[in-house]
Amino acid sequence: MQQIVEKSYLPLLVVEDSDEDFEAFGRFVRKSQISNPIYRCIDGEDALDFLYRQGDYEDYQQAPRPSIILLDLNLP
Repeated sequence: MQQIVEKSYLPLLVVEDSDEDFEAFGRFVRKSQISNPIYRCIDGEDALDFLYRQGDYEDYQQAPRPSIILLDLNLP
């Protein structure tokens, strides 16, 4: 049996340490009328915790599997 998931329920994970860049991304999302839930991690260690559901992200509701991961390539 094939399960169909609505696009609006596919979460996005954004790994971005800059508040300004994340705000710019938020403006793009609003203008594009993207309704997917967006989760933000501020560094690679936080993102790994999110993906492996460790630390603050042990609860599935706080860390659902993302459909797309957007990664800032200039993270420290």
